[in-house]
Amino acid sequence: MGPLEVEAKRIEMLDPIQLTRLLKRLLYLEAGAYGIPFSAPHVPLEINVPDGGEDGRIKWENGVDKTDFLPKRFTLFQVRATRMDPADCYKVILKDNEKSMKEQVAKVLDANGAYIIFCKKGYVREQIDGRIKKVREALKAAGRSDYDNAHIEFYDGNKIAAWVNKYFAAQIDAMSCVGFSIPWGLKTWEHWASNKDYEFEYVSNTILNEHIRVLREHFAKDKDKIVRIRGLSGLGKTRLALELFRGEEGKDDLAVNALRSNVVYFDAAGGGDELVKFIGDTRNRGIRVLLVVDNCEPELHRRFVNETRYRGQDIGLLTMDFSAEEVDGNTRTIHITQDNCKGVVKGILKKAYKGLGDSTISRIEEFAENFPSIAVLLAKQIQQGVEDIGRLSDGQFAK
Repeated sequence: MGPLEVEAKRIEMLDPIQLTRLLKRLLYLEAGAYGIPFSAPHVPLEINVPDGGEDGRIKWENGVDKTDFLPKRFTLFQVRATRMDPADCYKVILKDNEKSMKEQVAKVLDANGAYIIFCKKGYVREQIDGRIKKVREALKAAGRSDYDNAHIEFYDGNKIAAWVNKYFAAQIDAMSCVGFSIPWGLKTWEHWASNKDYEFEYVSNTILNEHIRVLREHFAKDKDKIVRIRGLSGLGKTRLALELFRGEEGKDDLAVNALRSNVVYFDAAGGGDELVKFIGDTRNRGIRVLLVVDNCEPELHRRFVNETRYRGQDIGLLTMDFSAEEVDGNTRTIHITQDNCKGVVKGILKKAYKGLGDSTISRIEEFAENFPSIAVLLAKQIQQGVEDIGRLSDGQFAK
């Protein structure tokens, strides 16, 4: 078993919200892998709202007829984070009167689609067959003439684990949800974004917004998805990369959601030899991930590039570092400069440190010279009682 392999017993540890979010990620990843439009998946996370028999779905018209885990172009999922006995499977598709079907289940079967119970518990094949049989009995009781040949499946913890192990980001997601030790400090975008360094709203400007727009388009469309962001430390390269996959607040940007579902973050400050080797070892079975590597020295970048260009792999690579050294003629490079960050310092101070007066903000802005990280450090020191930044010693400033 590989270092990232997820077993059924890990899936069984997920709570209802985690299991539903995992389904959402898997649908986006499956869509991306098979060229299915990102508008096709739909997984609302309101698990306590009456759903008519549906917790998630995917529906598309053109392209592939099915995938490894999506048996029909219209597939409906019912999520169950508890044990599902045969009697439960009989009831799950029926209304409370147990005489008529739930609306959404009827719709997917009327459209010759597939209905899947997505249950975290693991079962043997005989048990699964018995549960599908009970679903068919319920279809018959509800008057369905197709009760014996409607496309019904039961994805238990073993099947879900197999699906998860198809995707790097899904493996990291499932492991982090249950507190399992994750090799090399790998993180999903959500785990990366939970760092307290990013608790304040992102402040941007026209130049940085354009970088974000261009990079989103690049990762969504370009076949050779290799990008490097370089610039002096403290200019916000890592935060720019993080926001690249966030999307606008209040806007459900499907393309950004899809990119985010595939992101795995890695800080290479302590070295990246083992991760490079792991990616190299996966070339025979293929891998799909958008790997974001922070503090990535030029030579490490080149090594990652060499291991991501094998047939059968679909690896996007985004690296960040302060080195100005050119790394690869085929790597798209974004260079962040102090001039690119004009206006950002003032915006951060006004939003995140509202107790600071205008004169203090102006002094910090002048002293920071468009370095957001320096401005934040100075603002924190002032809040902690340092009244005059002009009195800060070189030692304090360096710290």
